Amino acid sequence: DGAMGTMLQAADPSLEDFQNHEGCNEILNVTRPDIVRSVHDAYLSVGVDAIETNTFGANWANLAEYGAKVGATASVQSTFAGELEHTGARLRQAYDAGVPLLCGSESGFSITPYGNWHAREMEVFVQHMGLTPLQAISCATYTNAHALQQFGQVGIITPGAQADILVLDGHPEKDVAVLGDKSSFRHLFKKGRSITLAEVPERSLLRGERVEPWSAQLLKWDLIHQK
Repeated sequence: DGAMGTMLQAADPSLEDFQNHEGCNEILNVTRPDIVRSVHDAYLSVGVDAIETNTFGANWANLAEYGAKVGATASVQSTFAGELEHTGARLRQAYDAGVPLLCGSESGFSITPYGNWHAREMEVFVQHMGLTPLQAISCATYTNAHALQQFGQVGIITPGAQADILVLDGHPEKDVAVLGDKSSFRHLFKKGRSITLAEVPERSLLRGERVEPWSAQLLKWDLIHQK
């Protein structure tokens, strides 16, 4: 992630390219796709197995859809709503062409504080790419396991695997958003061992969570869903 940003910045994009949001590399997907493509080509030319799309994460989905609740400006919301629309269509073309897409858990910023939005990108894949809930879940489990060269250990439920299992009250195959609702969780197993579902104690915020400039306060899951 850091190396991707460094290479994008090395291309010396202008303030106009950033639409006056200096340093916001994600906007370059819309304004300067040639720069993003050149960085991807550089990675692929040396044989890397995976590259990041430079966009389409929970951060920007939260800004576009919920930013007004935590002080994001209308222009910021509009910018990222447009990017999600355009990028979603392109990534769907890649998916349909057989390109494996990985689903992460972008966290650690004021708009995606830790412990709140780890399932959000699966929602984004459904909402903005048109994947089914099960296809999105597969991107976050089965496909990720292949990319990490851990297939057979994680990402599947089968004899001999690590038995990382979440049991919940709901139907994620119909509504993937239930995976973000911790009140629906009933049991959690890590490598076959039961993990307590007690509330996590309050902690000190990381630097990025405190000072990320896109919002005036932490955008927590409970704030949006009023739980």
